[in-house]
Amino acid sequence: MFGAWGLGGCGGGSRGSGTTDSDGTTGTDGTTGSTGDVPTTGTSGGSDSTGDDETTGGPDVMPRDITTVTLTAGTSGALLPWTIGHFFAEGDIPAETQIAADVDEFQAVVRNRWPDGSVKFAVLSGRCEFTAGTPRIVQLSRVAAAADPGPAITEAELVAAAPDLGVQVGMLGSVSLASALGSPVQQILAGPVASEWRYRLDVDDQLVVWVFARLYKGGAVEALVSVENGWFEYTGAINKVGRVVVTSQGQTLYDSAGDLDIKHHTRIVCTDGHSGKLWLDADPQIVVAHDPAYLQQSGAVPAFLAESIDQALLDNLADKYVPYAQHNLPGDALGSGGDSPSIGWLPQWDATYVVSAAPRALQSVLVNSFASGAWSVHIRDAATNAPPTFAAHPTPSSRSRPATCTEAARTFRASTGPTGTSRTDGCPAMSPIWSREIGGTSRSCNTS
Repeated sequence: MFGAWGLGGCGGGSRGSGTTDSDGTTGTDGTTGSTGDVPTTGTSGGSDSTGDDETTGGPDVMPRDITTVTLTAGTSGALLPWTIGHFFAEGDIPAETQIAADVDEFQAVVRNRWPDGSVKFAVLSGRCEFTAGTPRIVQLSRVAAAADPGPAITEAELVAAAPDLGVQVGMLGSVSLASALGSPVQQILAGPVASEWRYRLDVDDQLVVWVFARLYKGGAVEALVSVENGWFEYTGAINKVGRVVVTSQGQTLYDSAGDLDIKHHTRIVCTDGHSGKLWLDADPQIVVAHDPAYLQQSGAVPAFLAESIDQALLDNLADKYVPYAQHNLPGDALGSGGDSPSIGWLPQWDATYVVSAAPRALQSVLVNSFASGAWSVHIRDAATNAPPTFAAHPTPSSRSRPATCTEAARTFRASTGPTGTSRTDGCPAMSPIWSREIGGTSRSCNTS
């Protein structure tokens, strides 16, 4: 989510436009400078377009409508903020063009490109008028590349806004976003409509809270908060138990309502529903629906032949996230033979959304992605805040293991249920969805 973006008129006025390339990183030194400050992209082209101009032999860069997205808000307002991701077909948005949308204020950030240089995926942010419950169809188009429309929102503006966000993890401790403002780990998005940063808040030597804070023009602040247990290099790691509560301005944004046994090498997302979003003020409750036909024709996902979706299938999709619950994931059957809805070019819930754009399917996409945090594969290098590399850690077999965790202790009885196994042998207790059955016993994969 980066770069410089355009502003335009909503509903019959000029279209907001502007696209910028960015890799989404600014290093780990706490700097906030964006790498995406050169406007280079745009949008457009029919879904079956190759992007070539048959007359000149070069790319077709004429302005053109591409596709639409449908946004529905749960509240009414003049300039409600939103951010979505969108794939584009190869050739639809040549490098000489940029993305435009018929909304009041708009920015687009190119995340990656097709081999021909055209846009493949972009993060789109905007502000426009909504009437509660009434779908708004947003036209996405391509226009000629233009100059940078204005300066991006800076972290200094977020610091000045002084967002109040605190996280309490039982008796283990509490952290606040205020303590990290001015020293972000990474800048995620930069533009005149929305900018976003990632912050690291250490609860103790082992437990960390990550806050993704997005500031919109007009002052609205949206956050995603997650809790991770266990660094790659940490020796003697144990489970962490505590009730997780997120508050802002005296209001509770999230409450686990009881102690959570936060397993080692796992992560939880602080959300009661499916979106993962915590708005520090009013939540506009905006839901996106992509165009299924264009999405499948874009080449970014498989083109399924389904013409309809069975209601029973939708009803069986998980639509509410609960830390360490199984949701639609394979559970204790992981590692055994047979089929699973999670197996395929896309898992069942993703495929269902691709062909239907149904709200329930989108909820399940988000919920099951959050649920993957229960697998003990969330390993991070504390020095870089990124996954460890073999180059930096050539002999990782003894890392992140309790000192008393012996081979004999690592073999234990399998448990049932979604809440994991209690351990008394010094090894970190694991969620049952990340264990493998071995001759009637179960072995925790992060200790092998």
